[in-house]
Amino acid sequence: MSYTKILRSSIGTFATRIGLSVAIFLGVFYLAAATEPLVLGIYSLFVAVVRVLDLLTNLGIVEAAQKRISEGTERAEFFTAALLVRLGLFAPVGIIVIIFHQQIAAYVGRDLVVPFLLAGAFCYLIRKAIEAGLIGKRTLHRLACSSSYSPLGS
Repeated sequence: MSYTKILRSSIGTFATRIGLSVAIFLGVFYLAAATEPLVLGIYSLFVAVVRVLDLLTNLGIVEAAQKRISEGTERAEFFTAALLVRLGLFAPVGIIVIIFHQQIAAYVGRDLVVPFLLAGAFCYLIRKAIEAGLIGKRTLHRLACSSSYSPLGS
């Protein structure tokens, strides 16, 4: 791989991460300005619980998939394996969340939070898997340019 291609990919990844950080900041800023402090507190706890659920289903799998995909051989197989393992870990974590839904709802502060937590954690899992594929293939910056882009296509 040429130096220019690595540099371009790195700059694209950096710009994508900066853009995402700015978008998240603006979203949180708007939430804080447009609503009362209680809503921001609930949002913060919601995000914290989604991140803990991600931690329980990740266990280093995303980083390992990124590394293996970047090697260039059997990219689709590594991507699929990482996604399936994470989904397999998500099932028991989701069951535990359902079992302890009253305690989680009391912690976050809303009764109907558990279905949204499961949906949010699932979407975050899928996002992280796709991001691992794109970073592994060194094409994260292309995601913003093409809506029909396949992370592991040739």
